[in-house]
Amino acid sequence: MFSISKAKLYKDLKVPAKHMHCEVFAIGGYSDVGMNMTAIRVGKDYIICDMGFYLPSVIRLQDEERVRTDLSREELANLHIVPNDSMLKDHANKVKGIFLPHCHLDHIGAIPYLAERYNCPIYGSRYTIEVLKSILKDEGVRISNKLVVLEEGKIIKISNDLSVEFLEIPHSTPQTMLAIMHTKEGSIIYGNDFKLDNHPTIGKKTNYKRLRMFGKNGVKAFIVDSLYAAEEV
Repeated sequence: MFSISKAKLYKDLKVPAKHMHCEVFAIGGYSDVGMNMTAIRVGKDYIICDMGFYLPSVIRLQDEERVRTDLSREELANLHIVPNDSMLKDHANKVKGIFLPHCHLDHIGAIPYLAERYNCPIYGSRYTIEVLKSILKDEGVRISNKLVVLEEGKIIKISNDLSVEFLEIPHSTPQTMLAIMHTKEGSIIYGNDFKLDNHPTIGKKTNYKRLRMFGKNGVKAFIVDSLYAAEEV
């Protein structure tokens, strides 16, 4: 089975976990342009994709000189700066990896404030990991999470039921990736922020052959950005 849960409705779900093999938790970025964070459960294990800022709140509070590293995660969430990940507090030890498909702050800016709750590695492309290291240095923050470069096409085994790989795709920053979660029920593709561009000025053209292969093997869910989807061109 498969379900998508909004964070605010999570406590109201009464379906026993054993009856749900795959579940997606829409924690942040689904009702705001920014503050992206999604958790995906496959079996007993969780992974997280993205952990970002809500940039308008950051800019406003910086102007007021109110953003401080001593603010608690709850205070930052209440100020609408970082995602409210309290729904995962009872499952933090089950999170096996944090995956960062690209380096924009609305996708990785909350790492210094939220990541240490989860005793797991942080995976990103070489460029994204270097940007994250620079952010941590600038903020004067040290985190215990191991930072791991995940090269395109290399598959990380999370459990017997779940493995993850990256597929590079064009965007406005180098080495943007689709995160592909392979499960026994098909693939879950996390595609937040990308474009299909056969002549990219940054990065390389998408490997359409491999993308088609995912489709032929079965895609259980495609989590895709839909910003301005309702506007006519």
